[in-house]
Formats: sequence, C-alpha cells, structure tokens
Amino acid sequence: AYLDVVLEDVIKHLLPARTFESCCAQLEAMLEVVLRSHIPVEDLFNLTKFLPFLDLFQKESVKVDACKLVLRKFQEKSSGSLNNMVAINGLLYICKVLHNSVNALSLQDQIRDISQLINHFISKVDLKKDFEGQLSFYVDCRAGLSNLDAVLGYLVLSVCQLSITTLNRAKGNHTKKTAQFVRGCLAYCYITIPSIDSIFSKLDLYLVSAECALLNNSLTQCETFYKEALNVLPEVPVSLEGPDGRSYSTEAKVLDWISRYVSS
Repeated sequence: AYLDVVLEDVIKHLLPARTFESCCAQLEAMLEVVLRSHIPVEDLFNLTKFLPFLDLFQKESVKVDACKLVLRKFQEKSSGSLNNMVAINGLLYICKVLHNSVNALSLQDQIRDISQLINHFISKVDLKKDFEGQLSFYVDCRAGLSNLDAVLGYLVLSVCQLSITTLNRAKGNHTKKTAQFVRGCLAYCYITIPSIDSIFSKLDLYLVSAECALLNNSLTQCETFYKEALNVLPEVPVSLEGPDGRSYSTEAKVLDWISRYVSS
C-alpha cells in the first residue's frame, strides 16, 4: 500500500540518527493526517510499518498523546464489531501503553478518560461464535490492564454477558461442554473482582456474578459469590471522600446494596 511505503520512508530517514527525537510535533501532525485518511483505524494495523511508526514516539508523554489520538479516532470512526486479530492485538498494545502511563500522581479525570477509551475498544471486540477466543481475549485484557478499576469492572460485566450469551446459545439447557465453559467464565469473575479497589464496585459485581451463576444453574459458584460479598461488606468504611473532596456517609449506599442482596 502507498501509505506503508510513505511510513517506511519516514522511519528510514528518522531512525538511524534518532532524528525523530527532535521531530515530535511533525510526527504528531503526520499521525493525525494518517488517522484522517479513508482507511479505518483498525485496518492501519494491517500495514507492516504502522506500529514501527508509532514506536518513533519515544518520549512517554508524546507516546501517550499519540496512543490517545489513535483510540479517539477509532472511537469516532468505528461502526461495526471488531474480529480481526491483527487489529485487536495492535489496539490492545495501544491500550497497554495508556494503562502503563497511569500512576499515583495521575488525575482522576485522566484515569477516567483512559478507562473510557479502553472500555470502548473492549466493547467492540466480538469474535462471534468463538466463545473460547472471546474469553481468552478478556484474559489477555485482565493481564495487561489490571490497574484500572473501571476496566476490570467492565471486563467482569463482559464475561458475565458472555456466560448469558452461552446460555442462550444452548437454549437454556447446557451441554457438558457449555456448562464447563460457563464455569470458566464465573471463575474469571471470581478471580478478577478482588483486584478492584472500589469496595462498592466489588459488592455490585459480586451480586451480578451471583445472579449469572444462578441463571446458569451453577449453584455452588452462586453461593460462593454471595459469601464473598458478605465477607467484603464489613470492610465498607463509615464514610468515603466524594468527587468534591468532602466526606460522605456510606450508610445509604450500604442499605441500598443490602436491599438488592436480599431481593436477589
């Protein structure tokens, strides 16, 4: 492709003498032009030189901005689902760069923005009838994106949905194979939820997972989720800091959760 030839020429001229270090603004402008082209963002990863071109963004802040730009354009331009593994792996690499840029000094708005971009990508991946492949994708996401609560929570919900889709595909009557697969989905949720920092997110996800287990007639796992939720409940603090920095009582949220627990 013509674009591949252009990117190769850019790399060839900038890489040997590390000239790219002084051309950050020009590289960003070039990336914007590439992303504005008629080529869908996911198809850019089929080009052999697109990822090597992104590797020219060496300074962390510049690389993070470049990766955000790629995911924002993907969000703007993507319409259907994504099942091309080359594009999926390429976009997952972009997500990992953003994930790794988050640290204790990151602002909540930055974390929220990055989490939203990553979750949009995850929501677009649909491997159709390859349910094992879909679960494997979620496992890869958890391994590489484990420090973002919102992403882990979204992964748990996605895996719960996968278990329900499997149940529907089995017409409500699991075979030995689909029952085993669903147990694997529920095990994923059981392993993932404790990694989440937000205590109310944990409690809510335990309830959702328990309900999925019940629908799938996996009663032992259902009971386990309920027990884990009750073990976490005493850890809820009397008050939590709100977005405005003020301290708020957790009593109302606890009572609401208990009401949902009792009625589930």
